[in-house]
Amino acid sequence: MTHQYFSDLLENSAHVISVTFYHVEIKDSVMRRAQTRGFTLIELLVVIAIIAILVALLLPAVQQAREAARRSQCKNNLKQIGLALHNYLDTYSTFPLGSASDRNSNAGLIPNWRLGIFPYLDQANMFNQLDFVSANRNFTNETLSGSNFSNADKLSQFVVSVYVCPSSPLSPTANTGTDLAIGGNKNTRNIQIPMYVGIAGATDGTVSGANTQYPSGQGVGIPGANYGGFLTNNGAFRYNAVTRIRDLTDGTSNTLIAAEQSGMVGTLDARNGYWGGWGGANFRAQIPSSGAMVTTANGGSDAGHLWAVGLTNLYFAINTKNQSLVNSSGGAGSHATSTILNSFHTGGIQALLADGSVRFLSENVSSETYRRLGACNDGLPVGEF
Repeated sequence: MTHQYFSDLLENSAHVISVTFYHVEIKDSVMRRAQTRGFTLIELLVVIAIIAILVALLLPAVQQAREAARRSQCKNNLKQIGLALHNYLDTYSTFPLGSASDRNSNAGLIPNWRLGIFPYLDQANMFNQLDFVSANRNFTNETLSGSNFSNADKLSQFVVSVYVCPSSPLSPTANTGTDLAIGGNKNTRNIQIPMYVGIAGATDGTVSGANTQYPSGQGVGIPGANYGGFLTNNGAFRYNAVTRIRDLTDGTSNTLIAAEQSGMVGTLDARNGYWGGWGGANFRAQIPSSGAMVTTANGGSDAGHLWAVGLTNLYFAINTKNQSLVNSSGGAGSHATSTILNSFHTGGIQALLADGSVRFLSENVSSETYRRLGACNDGLPVGEF
């Protein structure tokens, strides 16, 4: 009986164990199937759609953050330029020559203010290598009689980062365009064309006799003749002359001294530059407030071909896109007198006041406020801007 009892017990135990293993196998099989089961197509599409929505929501914010950083860097560039100008002022008691010529009216012999402040922009090493003495020196790519291109060769491909707006896709050393912009492939040495320009005053375009007026009845310069636009003498920078703080009678916080020019006029790059961006003027006289220009290009009396590099006046509105102005007589060509202030920032440009502060100027600022900011001695209140 005992033997039978143990036989039955072993048989029942084996049955229980068999059943248990069977359930374990079923459970393992189910778990393996659950573990190896992938996404369905619908689930995958839902996930992709969610990711796309998140990207669509986040991308504009990322782009805005990047542009805000670039805009801030552009503002800082102008602050550095303002600091350099005031360090120059502390040293020499004047602001630098705006744009000038030698006695033979060669534009390549005297660089404009943008190169003149090199030592105050941490560019003393390059400045000290340049020749400011030789009679045949040349800071441009223009071929003059007996030109020595040692300066131009040293400046070839040399880029001062503070003169580059990070929001602009334009090349700092562009050699593109036509005769209507950037001097018609004349910058073959790829000399930098800065994205900031000096302000030589303002006019509303009114002309009385030989002179342009601003405000009405107050002569501030002459029409630009063949190239259009106007040459003015009522700004913080002057042609063939220097200015002092005392000349800015409207106050340094109400006078623009430099501004951004890093955009395009329509599809044209019309930054202020001719044979490169460091040259001067092709006339040696100061701009008259009354009467016609007498001493002009090459010392003659022909006032038809006046051009200069480094300066503009406030005549055309910010971010003007009318390409017809960028032609031989429109006044906004790259070496004309009234080049357009513009940028790739949304809605306006960065601008430097003579007190060293930087403001963002809306492209919708009133033309009257805009011109009052350009004129340093008109006696007119500026108001809010």
